[in-house]
Amino acid sequence: MTIYVDGLLKWKDSLGTLPDQTFLEPGGTTLYTTPVELVGKHEVRVVLDKEEKTVEENQSSKIFPKVLGKEKLESKPLLPDLAITDLFLTPRRELAVTIFNSGDSRFP
Repeated sequence: MTIYVDGLLKWKDSLGTLPDQTFLEPGGTTLYTTPVELVGKHEVRVVLDKEEKTVEENQSSKIFPKVLGKEKLESKPLLPDLAITDLFLTPRRELAVTIFNSGDSRFP
């Protein structure tokens, strides 16, 4: 997972290192608070990719953009069966991402 704020790389980590791996199971969801802190209005893009191992025709399906505090959130598929369902700031101004597995099996 990679996070860009206003087009600049702010943070990158592997999905495999997220502390709560329940999103890998069918119907699984996890809330992950990142170390990214934001003040004011920003365009944030979260990109999910399993270390560039997934080859897709439409690479943009793995990108979830949002202007925080302005737009209504809609779930967008990113990888087969994985989607980001929320992107928000915690009370401490840390960026948090909710990941959901809509598939019938554990994500590889």
